[in-house]
Amino acid sequence: MKEQSKNMNWLPGLILVLVGVAFLIGNFTDFKLNNWWAYFILIPAIGSFANAWHSYREEGYLNSAGRGSLFGGMMMTLVAAIFIFGLSWNLLWPVAMILIGLGMVLGNMGRKEKSPE
Repeated sequence: MKEQSKNMNWLPGLILVLVGVAFLIGNFTDFKLNNWWAYFILIPAIGSFANAWHSYREEGYLNSAGRGSLFGGMMMTLVAAIFIFGLSWNLLWPVAMILIGLGMVLGNMGRKEKSPE
């Protein structure tokens, strides 16, 4: 696990560089980042997707921890997209219900993990 965390040490730096580039482009062009703060919601979402991917690679299948990380990442991405693109909560609340339902279905699918005896 320690080796895995070493491999991801570059991610916060990359995110900071990308945010800086976006602000720099905004300073020199007419490009504006509406609700720029909502991009920070994507940081833990990316972390959740990375956790799900690593869980899948280690186990060979998406275990319950991986499915939980995947579900959490999808929910955070939905919330960020609503703010970033100025979408209406009134129109997209069913998507949240769909994601919650998928999370419940995925939580009960796949290989059953051994219970500690």
